Amino acid sequence: MSDKFDRAFVESVIEHMNIDHSDAVLNSALAFAPELNDLGENDVEHVRLTDVDAGGIRIELTTKSRQEMQVVVAYSAAGLPGLLDSQEQVRSALVIMAKKARQRISTR
Repeated sequence: MSDKFDRAFVESVIEHMNIDHSDAVLNSALAFAPELNDLGENDVEHVRLTDVDAGGIRIELTTKSRQEMQVVVAYSAAGLPGLLDSQEQVRSALVIMAKKARQRISTR
């Protein structure tokens, strides 16, 4: 992923999301990564946000069957602008993605 944002910002977002919002990370992966269409929340053992950039987020997950996967979720998958320009836009995008992902998951 790109280096548009300062590494300290990226690391703080990753830490915050993994500690306080792992459910939102999982929902975003399940809702917006087409390669995960066959998985549900109960199929995933572990999920972790690993990177954030101007175009989206990178998520690693391990299924209960021990399959390890990495997905990139573009902000545009949630109907947001393709590239973000500021740290504040990233923060807002993650909140919007979490809400949209929760809605999409609940209607499956």
